Amino acid sequence: PYKIRGFTSSEAKCTVLPDTFDMKVIFDNIPAEIDDSESYSPDKKGNDCSETFQLREYIPGDSIKQIHWKLSEKLDKVIVREASLPVQKSTFVFWDKYAVDGFSAKEAAKYGVEWDKLRFTDEQFLKRAEAMRDGLCLPAEDVCDGAPGEGILCRAGRSSFWINWQGAMTPCGMMTEPAFSVPELGFDEAWARTKSAAAAIRLPSDCVSCKYKNACHACAAMCVTETGKFDKRPDYVCEMTRESVRLTLDEYEKRKKNED
Repeated sequence: PYKIRGFTSSEAKCTVLPDTFDMKVIFDNIPAEIDDSESYSPDKKGNDCSETFQLREYIPGDSIKQIHWKLSEKLDKVIVREASLPVQKSTFVFWDKYAVDGFSAKEAAKYGVEWDKLRFTDEQFLKRAEAMRDGLCLPAEDVCDGAPGEGILCRAGRSSFWINWQGAMTPCGMMTEPAFSVPELGFDEAWARTKSAAAAIRLPSDCVSCKYKNACHACAAMCVTETGKFDKRPDYVCEMTRESVRLTLDEYEKRKKNED
């Protein structure tokens, strides 16, 4: 028998991944330093000299720039002025919890309301919740299934536009269609076609009769991004809105009971 022996070079790779673990989002109401703010930390000094944190006697090592000369002369001792720390609520960055799908609609609503609780004062949150509650409405009797939806309600394609790096003009930066080439058509023609195309867009007819209409932020861009069509209902946004309203009103009731 005959044998043929040959040599080849081959390479194999193996990826070793670490053990997975449950991720948790922890909210903490810790103020973050910013350059410009109307709010200042009540218990921490900073570098904003436009607002005084406290006045105290001079301690060796203090900067001469901190000395309050007029007050020092009046009190006959060296007084320094400590600057305040401008603050705002901390900004949170949420990671993609899932490899593909991201947050579920209820999780997105939960974290959205948690963020509202941090960024709004109690008074602002309660007023917002009341506006949300009062904005819930029953469907109008003259609205029937299959009726045409509303047109674009924002400025997209009416008083604003987006031009990408290829020169394509769209009504909104979140949209890829309709698109018209500015280099080929010229700005005026591209804008005229964009306005005409945007005016023809209709939102889902279901949205016209939805009781959560005034609390929902669904727009044409969201609809087409979620469903591929402008006039198809984005169920993810619908579920997120319902849950956001429920959680907000639950928190509202808790705070009102605490006031009593």
